[in-house]
Amino acid sequence: MRSNRFPDFIVRSAGATLAAGAILCAVYAARAATPAQPCQASQDRQRVTIALRIPESQSVVSAVLSLTYDPTVLRLPEAGGGVAVRARLKPGPGGAMLTPNNDGAALRIVAAKGGGLSFGPLTAVEFDRCAGARSPQPADLRCQVASCAGAGGPVEGCTCSVTLQ
Repeated sequence: MRSNRFPDFIVRSAGATLAAGAILCAVYAARAATPAQPCQASQDRQRVTIALRIPESQSVVSAVLSLTYDPTVLRLPEAGGGVAVRARLKPGPGGAMLTPNNDGAALRIVAAKGGGLSFGPLTAVEFDRCAGARSPQPADLRCQVASCAGAGGPVEGCTCSVTLQ
């Protein structure tokens, strides 16, 4: 006598489904574990301008931004915030102090200015274009403001945008 109360065809079908699911999981895990081809820098550069938008009637003295980018299309010369990465940031007209930190797929920028950050262009970043990759598209980049603060504390509503040049 069977110990379960399900008909045999359901038990066999469930077993086959589980086995197929396990195979699919193994295939997807192998694909995910396969690293993307590393980006080899070409001689071409791509300038990306980051603009900061500050709510009206607010004074912002510091902001932390995150610029994510497709590392199969664009790259910076090194991880971290070393000289090579800092040299790729061109200050905007507002003259903010900029401190970058690159992780290979996102560039975090801390911007500060005692008299207040300006609305509009904050910085331009010079990326290397990857050899053999397609041309960068706006969808390859995304800017987010992680935090924004005035002299009195946090300021809500700061945003940023990106323009390819």
